[in-house]
Amino acid sequence: MKTGIALDPKTDQGRESQNTVRFACPQCGQHIKCDIRGAGQIVECPTCKATFAAPNPANTNAANSA
Repeated sequence: MKTGIALDPKTDQGRESQNTVRFACPQCGQHIKCDIRGAGQIVECPTCKATFAAPNPANTNAANSA
């Protein structure tokens, strides 16, 4: 299991590359980022410790284009 990195919206905007996935914890809403290799994997929120599957942008893009 990977732990995501909590984001501070004031300081982290535009700092990630195309290899980064950004999402919110479904439990507490904390903004999180992880490496693209973590997409679809189980991650742990660094704030509330909830575990969930990190979104996979490849699946999201396919769903949005349908």
